[in-house]
Amino acid sequence: MEPPVQAGQSISNEFLKDLKIDLLEEIKGQMREADLNRTQLAKQLGVSKGYVSQLLNGKSSQSLDQLVSIVVTLGKYPQLSLVSSPAREYAPSSSQASLVADQEQKYGLPPFLPDSNLPLLQELPVVREVVALKQQIDDLRPIPEHRAKQLLQKFRYAWNFTSNAIEGNQLTYGETLMLIRQGLTAKGKPLKDHLDVEGHEKAVDMVLSMIKEDRPLTQHTVRQLHQVLLVKSYQQRFLNEDNKYVFRTINIGVYKRQPNHVVTAAGSIHYYADPAEVPARMRGLLDWYARVKDEGKLSPLVIAAILHHELVAIHPFDDGNGRMGRILMNYALMSTGYPPIVIPLKEREAYYRALTVADQGNFQPLLDYLGKHLLISLHVQRSAARGERIYPYQWDES
Repeated sequence: MEPPVQAGQSISNEFLKDLKIDLLEEIKGQMREADLNRTQLAKQLGVSKGYVSQLLNGKSSQSLDQLVSIVVTLGKYPQLSLVSSPAREYAPSSSQASLVADQEQKYGLPPFLPDSNLPLLQELPVVREVVALKQQIDDLRPIPEHRAKQLLQKFRYAWNFTSNAIEGNQLTYGETLMLIRQGLTAKGKPLKDHLDVEGHEKAVDMVLSMIKEDRPLTQHTVRQLHQVLLVKSYQQRFLNEDNKYVFRTINIGVYKRQPNHVVTAAGSIHYYADPAEVPARMRGLLDWYARVKDEGKLSPLVIAAILHHELVAIHPFDDGNGRMGRILMNYALMSTGYPPIVIPLKEREAYYRALTVADQGNFQPLLDYLGKHLLISLHVQRSAARGERIYPYQWDES
């Protein structure tokens, strides 16, 4: 693996600061995973405990290379963007620049909705209806353990199938269930489609573990989720800027190293955040999420919708961003006692339209759409709480 910055290269001070902050997050995350305290880390590095405390508090003046060395000493490789290729600021090629109407526009979408606009979303009828139905369910708790397990498994099957099918997975609902329940593969279907189903199951396992252990949502855990979800790196065929089909490696658990803007069906380019912007944009989003979650003033539906949209708008990974957006959305809901949202395959276009409108800062259609499907999940949850039969809903065979 190449060092993140090679001799003769230069990157902005702000970008360098972002990388250092994220490397510190990597170190803290690896300490949690290894159950390593500050004294043990100091011994492993051959330094004083005071030095380690300064390091973890961000008060030491470590270089980027020194921080990378600490991560490697812990037996890991940094999972940051640009660590296995030369760090560089992204500049569009001449052919890409010619396709941009406004040459002064900044790549990447604007930051998420200002806090001042959020109370308006709180007053949407669907948000109020969701809160009221959730209260009805809370009044019926506790749900018997066997019913709760049955309900969770039902949600997981539907969530796995639909989230993968939206991205083009060819396995049917029945084939998805057979793979999860019995490990049986579907004849003639791509191996990767099977891996995506298995990866989704393990990613949801990780989500449930995070909720149970009250682990915070950080860039480190987001990259871990991505690594679990996509299972292993693979080759993907795509149309490059010269209008030629080429193959690229899809890396797992690391931020993108190349732009992943896409050409829409209408022939226009949909821009996502530049690789150089990703660490700071992700940190801003997750800091916002932690703050509004702690404040407890916003409906979990509003928080989950914005978290989902912004992850997709940033598009931090080479692939799997849509599935990751839905995983983070449901993490935000399930961590507050809500059931997950399941988006039917047959409504994929309506779902995409709602996300596109939110790109312009109008989150109401997205809240209405996601709220409608959260209400469906809540009705299923209420049936379970009442001891009623959990009837098949539209997403079972979507």
